Amino acid sequence: MNEVARKQQGELYRYKATFVRSVDGDTADVVIQVGFNLTVQERIRLYGVNAPEMHGESLAAGQKAKDFAEAWLAYESLYLTSEVFRPFDSFGRVLATVYREGDPVSLNDALVAAGHAVPYFP
Repeated sequence: MNEVARKQQGELYRYKATFVRSVDGDTADVVIQVGFNLTVQERIRLYGVNAPEMHGESLAAGQKAKDFAEAWLAYESLYLTSEVFRPFDSFGRVLATVYREGDPVSLNDALVAAGHAVPYFP
């Protein structure tokens, strides 16, 4: 079990998702298939990680994290998991762990492993 999954508590929901755009290294817009042929576009915040911001002294590192996330998300078959008891952050973004179908490593963990983010569990 990966580090992010170990930190999550409770049962997880799993949804197919389509990447729309990357806001920064740890935030993206996705279309989520919620069932019964219904979809919603949501802004998600990657659960358990914090990437550099896209302004000030961290701009260059933030851009690298964003580029990494965009390249990783440019995959046809994505899905996300979200916690049952804490599905949103204080900005209303869905807290999620994002996977590529068939790949056991999440984007959340890949960002940390590549040095583009740090673990973050407020």
